[in-house]
Amino acid sequence: AVGGLPGRPETIKAAENQVQQAQSELGQARWRLSKRVLAAPSAGRVNDVIRNPGDTAGPTAPVISVLPDGAVKLSVYVPETAFSSVKVGTLLSVR
Repeated sequence: AVGGLPGRPETIKAAENQVQQAQSELGQARWRLSKRVLAAPSAGRVNDVIRNPGDTAGPTAPVISVLPDGAVKLSVYVPETAFSSVKVGTLLSVR
């Protein structure tokens, strides 16, 4: 019989406030979770892992290096005698 009686206004208001508080906390938790997801700005593949689990990284410190799809990274050995003749933009023949 008591269960069918309407709740007191202050009890109802307190419960509504608890619901609102819980919804706010849920929204904050979802936002914090979204900030833990790393997403590359474009498609590609991981080229280098710069930081490992447990390493400290600041807000601007890179964690991985991503090579865009279709791009090629080439590492070459340049003899010291030829080093001065190679500049940024120099065309090279790769065999």
